Amino acid sequence: MVRIQITVDGTVYPIRADATHEHPRAVHAALGTSSEDELQQYLHDCRAADWYDDGGEHLGPDDSGLEMFRD
Repeated sequence: MVRIQITVDGTVYPIRADATHEHPRAVHAALGTSSEDELQQYLHDCRAADWYDDGGEHLGPDDSGLEMFRD
């Protein structure tokens, strides 16, 4: 299972990979998306493995504040 979150101005928002879920405007602004469908496509292109180094250590958030965790 993968856990996704984004931190915007110190607030951590959980991200759901579900097009029927309405994410706050701050999430869309940080990711540069304007709709849930666009956000879901963005997430579809992400892989949790990209947030880990070769030793399995989590690398932290990307420039937008997004991060994925392998739970």
